[in-house]
Amino acid sequence: MEDEGFPKEAVPATLKRLVRERRLSPDPRGRVSLAAKSTPGARLMTVEVEKVMQGSAVVVIDDRWHARLETANYGGLRELMKKGRRFKALCKLYHSDGVLNLNVRQVIQAER
Repeated sequence: MEDEGFPKEAVPATLKRLVRERRLSPDPRGRVSLAAKSTPGARLMTVEVEKVMQGSAVVVIDDRWHARLETANYGGLRELMKKGRRFKALCKLYHSDGVLNLNVRQVIQAER
């Protein structure tokens, strides 16, 4: 971190502040991770982008179901919305006009 212009003491202080603000979660091994939101009805799913269209994308959920992911139902990184990209996220499924739709609440992990 010193190579990037941050003093050595700034990193632990910043991590402690983020844990205190509940933006990160500590674990027993002394590591911290992104705090997953407690969203009722949402569950962890693997999402693969199959086709990107204007305003929506066709995705495969857990290698089983095809669903539509609309722009309004996704707040993650734009770079994950490219054909062939996979990520794990907290999601909810719902039907609209006879089509299975996906609502991504929080992206947990981007896969390579």
